[in-house]
Amino acid sequence: MYGAPVGICPGMVQQAQAGEPGAVEDLLAEVEPLVAHYCRTRLGGFSGGRESADDVIQESLLAVYNALPRYVDRGAPFAAWVYGICSRKVADAQRGAMRAPTPVAELPETIDTAPGPEDHLLNNSAIDQLRDLLQHLPERTRTVLMMRAEGISAESTGDRLGLSAGSVRVAYHRGLNRLRQLVAR
Repeated sequence: MYGAPVGICPGMVQQAQAGEPGAVEDLLAEVEPLVAHYCRTRLGGFSGGRESADDVIQESLLAVYNALPRYVDRGAPFAAWVYGICSRKVADAQRGAMRAPTPVAELPETIDTAPGPEDHLLNNSAIDQLRDLLQHLPERTRTVLMMRAEGISAESTGDRLGLSAGSVRVAYHRGLNRLRQLVAR
């Protein structure tokens, strides 16, 4: 846990709030190492964190300066109040870093059209729904639909199941119509 720098005493804060000449500069000079350490520690792991930390240090010091007239001593160290300001500024910078695009060494020449994880999830969900719907069909109709979906001709399907090609076509269309009815429910 960080403690207040030795030079920050309640008297120094009161003098800065009262507007005594040089008191604000002295207070900010005492607070700056505290703010710098906090910001650099929190932002150092982000891409461009060092530059970002320098910006956040300045923003934090400016916020301390602007909020100083409204500071009320409630028994907590002045440094805790400063940390509160810094933590909000650091959180803003971290959110911004998470939204920023990640630079890449090279742009790909072609667009990746491969299905992404969300496509696989949707496909798997649709397959599960189709399996459930197929269970409502007679076994022979279900077999005809699956064989035709695999690209097997009506003649070959009929030969394998002992049906005429016409019967396969009728079973196929009846099965599709039944699936449509089940989906519409």
